[in-house]
Amino acid sequence: MSVNKYFLNYPHYIQTQVMQLIQSNKVKTYLSNKYPTPHNINSDKALYQYANDLKQQYLRNTPQISKALYEKQKDLIQNALGTHTFISRNHGGKLKSKHEIRIAQSLKSAPSEMLKMLVVHELAHFKEKDHNYS
Repeated sequence: MSVNKYFLNYPHYIQTQVMQLIQSNKVKTYLSNKYPTPHNINSDKALYQYANDLKQQYLRNTPQISKALYEKQKDLIQNALGTHTFISRNHGGKLKSKHEIRIAQSLKSAPSEMLKMLVVHELAHFKEKDHNYS
């Protein structure tokens, strides 16, 4: 049985459950029942505030978030639901760095737990810029 690369490090019983949900086409129903309440963070300004609050609570000694926004085509362009961008620019002889978090607009109606998981993942890039799933 072949399991998606995102589940390779999970226990076998979880991989089996995931594959059964995928094969029976019940993933959306399962997630809707488990997480019935969507979040109410619908604007870029609210997303920035939400991400910044999480950063302040858990990652105080990391760089400031420059921007957090919903991006219309993010999930199609990079095949990801969210991205973290780190940009360094020369500004008057000094290096200025910017950290931007971009979340797929399709997550505007997602459960609050899913949005939090994704924002926390992108914030984790403040500590570990490059990572992989193997």
